[in-house]
Amino acid sequence: MGLGQFFAALCTLLLAGCASARPPPLSAAKLWQDSFFRYQPGAVTETRAQLFALDPVLLGELRASVSRSPSLERRVETLIGKLYGPGGIRLDYESGHTTGAAETWRKQRCDCHSLTLLTYAITRALEIPAQMQAVRVPVAIDRRGGIDFINDHVNLFVPERSAALGQGRSAQAGGLIVDFEMQTGSRQRSTMLSEQEIVARYYNNRAAQALLQQNHDLA
Repeated sequence: MGLGQFFAALCTLLLAGCASARPPPLSAAKLWQDSFFRYQPGAVTETRAQLFALDPVLLGELRASVSRSPSLERRVETLIGKLYGPGGIRLDYESGHTTGAAETWRKQRCDCHSLTLLTYAITRALEIPAQMQAVRVPVAIDRRGGIDFINDHVNLFVPERSAALGQGRSAQAGGLIVDFEMQTGSRQRSTMLSEQEIVARYYNNRAAQALLQQNHDLA
């Protein structure tokens, strides 16, 4: 075989390799199987009801407030009074610390997800219409333990024009926004989240925390 024939044969083989059929990609249903990740149902102890359950003492105070103050404006004032003081929001911010409503209230510290979950639970008890929402803010990447965490942002929107302005909250967009710190995009009404969707984000955050602690089975 001459040199020209050799290269011609080689090119034919390369083209044949490029033209070979690739296996079709796996669907999400086949790819994300619990069995692949050593899923242990018993390890997931927080239920949806438990995450939205309020501290019994706080719940009693809120229900008494509803009985005394039937107007929506008064109930919104009660919400603000529970969350905000003269110096701003009463809870301390703690990154990477996602908890359910009752635990968040007892510890008085949380991240934006926990604040949203707690505030939503309070609005339910006060019978105030409210929406949890995913907010479009600049992407933030937090590197901890050699792992890059991409942080999104959530907050709570109460469609009530009579709500007062103050630190960490805004009456723009026709209502009250409860947030730790207003960012670019925080005042915009973004994607509304259902209870199921916020619970899914809770599990995601808990998995990230477990991954950071090298607890891969729990993650």
